[in-house]
Amino acid sequence: MIDLCDGILFPGGSEWYGFDQRIYQYAYEHDIPVLGICLGMQMIACASSFYKTCSDNTKLICSTINHKQDKTYVHDIYLNESKLQSILKQEKILVNSRHKSCVNNNSSFVVSAKSIDGIIEAIEIPDKTFIIGVQWHPESVYDTDIYSQLLFQKFISVCYKKTTNI
Repeated sequence: MIDLCDGILFPGGSEWYGFDQRIYQYAYEHDIPVLGICLGMQMIACASSFYKTCSDNTKLICSTINHKQDKTYVHDIYLNESKLQSILKQEKILVNSRHKSCVNNNSSFVVSAKSIDGIIEAIEIPDKTFIIGVQWHPESVYDTDIYSQLLFQKFISVCYKKTTNI
């Protein structure tokens, strides 16, 4: 059934399940576009060992920045040279922030962005067409935020290209 999907979006939330991991692993293996938001990004980051159960290696944030706020914008993130930076065409953007956990860096992904306190704010899998995870919530500010619009437009565009190439 996943083959019927042009792309997969893993949203934020409070926990992920085994079927989320299996869907992600299948999408990874078959180069199906994936966008992970908040917990969705954390799940992607933790899936470091494919074909095995993914364990949660997130940690609670210890920072001078309060990353769990209900504000439109909370802090800047600094983008590394990456697919995400090529989409947003910026080295720094302002984002919202509603998370209490963050991911540990590991060799299964590339860090695309960090906040000034060193928290990983975006990741990607560079050898795949589109697997990007962001720690913030672009869906919450889509109507007014150009960077959220650019991210979703690129994701949809990549999904559409997958469909039209069949």
